[in-house]
Amino acid sequence: MASKINPRFSEELKRYGSVNFNACYNCGNCTAVCSLSTPDVSFPREMVRLSALGLEEELKQSLKPWECYYCGECTTQCPQTANPGELMMSLRRWLTAQYDWTGISGLLYRSLTSTIMALLLIAAGVLLFARSTGFDAERLIHVGHLFEMLVIGFLLIYLMGYWEDAIHTTTLVLVATFISLILGIPRGILSARNKTADMIIRPILDFMQTMPAFVYLIPAIFFFSVGNTPGIIATVIFSLPPAVRLTSLGIKNVPSDVVEAGHAFGATENQILYKIQLPLAMPTILTGVNQVILLSLSMVVIASMVGARGLGSIVYQGIQQNDIAKGFESGLGIVILAIILDRITQSFANKK
Repeated sequence: MASKINPRFSEELKRYGSVNFNACYNCGNCTAVCSLSTPDVSFPREMVRLSALGLEEELKQSLKPWECYYCGECTTQCPQTANPGELMMSLRRWLTAQYDWTGISGLLYRSLTSTIMALLLIAAGVLLFARSTGFDAERLIHVGHLFEMLVIGFLLIYLMGYWEDAIHTTTLVLVATFISLILGIPRGILSARNKTADMIIRPILDFMQTMPAFVYLIPAIFFFSVGNTPGIIATVIFSLPPAVRLTSLGIKNVPSDVVEAGHAFGATENQILYKIQLPLAMPTILTGVNQVILLSLSMVVIASMVGARGLGSIVYQGIQQNDIAKGFESGLGIVILAIILDRITQSFANKK
């Protein structure tokens, strides 16, 4: 099937910020300096030629405009000032406008008046949504700040080149946190409601918290060899105690007169637990969740010693190779993940 050519595509792209890309005479300088170029992929020259020819369908099907991180090397080396870097940004804006059924994103790039109108429409839509769902202004601003921090944090990780490793780390942390909470919260409830169980569980938790983290790797390796599994097992053991302790503490701190009032109205033990104690203890339990997540993140570097993938393995490589930059960047990625997960869990705790 023949490709459809749009002869006015160059003019259309100018509305999205592209300048002078038709000046390209295919010298290859941009491809030579681009870190994304390979022997099989002439990036960004291929995108320049597709744009110059007006092959819209090929551009819509390509993910390459989104891979560019706008370093500016191609633009600097271009002898014709074709500015391929800005072309990549223009293609992103054009692609966004193509897939936006509202048409608002297309308005953002055409003129100052259109941009102001689009921003006002977006603001009005957000306010109407907030009003219809009962959001107050303070809550809406808080959610906006949380989303902004999330985007900036993940964007920084992506630009440092550790996106895939960050996903592995996040997966390990979330799996370990889920298992820790499944095991820890019921035992915390048991410890709070049964003195005998509390006497048994407390010394075990003391032992788990005072044991050096490296020791947990020994039985994990013995039973599960090396890889992600022993890393998750060791992380679960290391991060489990806060879930138990803070669940138990939250239930114990529920005012006794509230529990007595529940008994006076004929509530069963299960009703008192689920309707009174757990709701009132939820802020403390969510603090425990927060601590479990942060302890899991602090374990990722140690888990990398047994083959667990993620940012921890990059830190470990930096230590082995004495590569300060690699160790610092990947460590910064772990800190960013910790801040993001900490703020998310704290927002739930504050809501409660």
